[in-house]
Amino acid sequence: MSLPTMSRTATYLLLVALGGCYAQLEDTDVAYVQSSICGPAQGCVGNNILINPGSNFTPPIPFDLGSAGLLTNSESKQGPITFHGGVLLNQAGVVMTTPDSGNFNGLRTVEVLAAVGNDNCAQVSPKCKSLAIYDSTRDGVAQRRLVLKGNGVNLSDLAGPSGRLSVYVRAAGNAPAVPTWNADLELDLAIKARGGFP
Repeated sequence: MSLPTMSRTATYLLLVALGGCYAQLEDTDVAYVQSSICGPAQGCVGNNILINPGSNFTPPIPFDLGSAGLLTNSESKQGPITFHGGVLLNQAGVVMTTPDSGNFNGLRTVEVLAAVGNDNCAQVSPKCKSLAIYDSTRDGVAQRRLVLKGNGVNLSDLAGPSGRLSVYVRAAGNAPAVPTWNADLELDLAIKARGGFP
C-alpha cells in the first residue's frame, strides 16, 4: 500500500509559499484500501478457533507513505520552505470479502498497530504504536465489517524518513466460523501540511 507522492501538490505549495508567507494543504477524509489482507490465494484461519489476546489476526501488511517531504515527518525542509504536518488515522475498517456467511461476531477485541524497522510489535513501544481499536463491549457486535476507532497517532512521525511501516492486526475472541476467510483493510486518513517561508 502506498500513498501518492503528491509531488505536484508540494510544488504548488512551494510556489504559493514563495509568493506569501505560508501555504496549507488539508484533507480530513482520505481513503486507502489494502485488498486481500490474508493473502491472494489463501484466507486467514477460521473454524471458530479461539484467538488468544494479542495474537496475530492477519499476516503483517506493508504500508508506505511515499517519499514526498511533506509526508515524511511532522517537520521537514523542502529548499527554503519548512513543512509542518502529519498523517493521522481517523478510523480503520476490516471488511469481510469471503462470499458466504462468514462474519466477525465472535471477536471481542481487535487492534491495529504499526511498527517501524524490524520491530514485530510484540509489545507497544516507541517503535510500535497502537493505531486503532475495536471493542465489542463498547462498539457492539460486528458482523461482516469491523470498525476500529483511531488513537490519533501521527503516522509520518512514526515512519520517519523511510516512510515505511508494517501494520499488524491483533485480536481476541473467536475467529470467523467459516474454514478460511479474507478481507480488505480500509484506512480513513487525515492529511495536513503547512509550508512556511522565512
